[in-house]
Amino acid sequence: MNAIEKFEVTGMTCNHCVMKVEKAIKAIDGVKSASVDLNLKQAVVEYDSSKADTVKIVSTIEKSGYQGKKI
Repeated sequence: MNAIEKFEVTGMTCNHCVMKVEKAIKAIDGVKSASVDLNLKQAVVEYDSSKADTVKIVSTIEKSGYQGKKI
């Protein structure tokens, strides 16, 4: 089942940070798309909820070196 969630991502300072977070989220099995916005400090993620979940996405954001939480 598809789900679309927003996550707050803090600690990003440039477009390189944005690309790093997007790449990490997109690598999660079940993620269909991820769009990270530096100005809004948000990530919008579409994923298959039978393969991925919000805990995994937040964990991935944090492993990338940033703070994340579901909005």
